[in-house]
Amino acid sequence: MSRLAITLAIVLFCLTLAGCGVVGQSDLPPRAPAQVKVLYQGRPVAGANVTFVPEVAKSRPAIAVTDALGEAQLRTFGENDGAIPGAYKVAIQKTVVKRSDDPAANLAPPADPSASSEPTPTEHLLPEKYAAAETSGLEATVSASGENRFTFELTD
Repeated sequence: MSRLAITLAIVLFCLTLAGCGVVGQSDLPPRAPAQVKVLYQGRPVAGANVTFVPEVAKSRPAIAVTDALGEAQLRTFGENDGAIPGAYKVAIQKTVVKRSDDPAANLAPPADPSASSEPTPTEHLLPEKYAAAETSGLEATVSASGENRFTFELTD
């Protein structure tokens, strides 16, 4: 085989690889900017994890973590890129790791974390029903155009 044929084969192989595995922003579905605000008992909730679960199975969820004002910008593929337009069920949760009553147990992690078969105990700081999209009762529809501002006022 000639040198030219080998070079052409290598170039074609590289071009084929370059076209197969790289997904650019233009290959992603369109997103719309979307903002959320989470209130519990009338007060902003900082550090709440918000998940928009699409009602269409082939879509992607959008997520956010609220700031000190209880506000956040949704993201789907990248930082603050919004949500894919459509209908969503919404889950909101904020948890902390429960501390042991034994002060010595809280000082250092176990020597072998994989040795523990029990899950790390957590405490929900918001009512647990909001932690799952199926039980929260929260819904939102993200529009391709227009303002997408969602305020969720959580109660006991």
